Amino acid sequence: MRERSSGNINDIHPHTFFAEQDYISPKHWQKEVEGVYVEKGWLNVWVDNKIFFVNEGEMLFISPGAIHSYLNKKDDSIIEIIKFLPEHIYNEAFTEENKRKIRKLFSNIFMVRKNEKLNKIINEITHYEENELSECFIAAKVLELTVFLLKMKELLFNTTQVITNEKTQYLDEIFLYIEDHYREQISLHMMAEHIGITDTYCSRYIKKRTGLTFTDYLTGVRIGKAEELLRKTKKTVTEIVYETGFGSVQTFNRVFKKKKKLTPSEYRNDKMHKK
Repeated sequence: MRERSSGNINDIHPHTFFAEQDYISPKHWQKEVEGVYVEKGWLNVWVDNKIFFVNEGEMLFISPGAIHSYLNKKDDSIIEIIKFLPEHIYNEAFTEENKRKIRKLFSNIFMVRKNEKLNKIINEITHYEENELSECFIAAKVLELTVFLLKMKELLFNTTQVITNEKTQYLDEIFLYIEDHYREQISLHMMAEHIGITDTYCSRYIKKRTGLTFTDYLTGVRIGKAEELLRKTKKTVTEIVYETGFGSVQTFNRVFKKKKKLTPSEYRNDKMHKK
């Protein structure tokens, strides 16, 4: 993934990154607002059991805590993603009323219609010249974007409240545990024990919050990592198998073909020809 940020992808500063043509993600959530802009093509995004169809020039905002994943898209799509915390865009000089408006705006999932001003702001954010003032520049532009959204509410549509009837206290721990240990031979029991909950509760919790079993979610993460290695490195299939936690080449080939409708070698060749 080509990345431009004002800091590490996990730090607290506003940052942007560009999703490559083949960018996919398993279901996850984060503490930041996530803005997804389609510069070219189209993208389908799954958010809290609803699929959003984002067309060229449109933007989707995903509120903090909303489980989401990127689904299928047009082959030559250009997707730009911005992440920030609402508190990054106001300070003590703001009135409580304006702070409330900003928090309320980004507490929902919503889409923004195609608009020339929106396109201009997003391009300025995502194509800035990185320097010692980049952090200040992005923060100022995100505030400009926020003011634009508050003033041009007629452009907002498909607004959806985040599902909050199920606790999300364990989600971050679950996703982080799998991200940190997917290369290893982990189990539901190992993860539940690490978090401090029972196997049964952990299994039901994952299924209810993501719609997937523990095994299916873990497999999805591993397949995603394998795709990235196949596209971006010259590592052999055998090396990739053991870097992504699959027990054997045979298992990897079978699961990969079932998910992607191509063998790993066919997938790599297909992506190389499209470059």
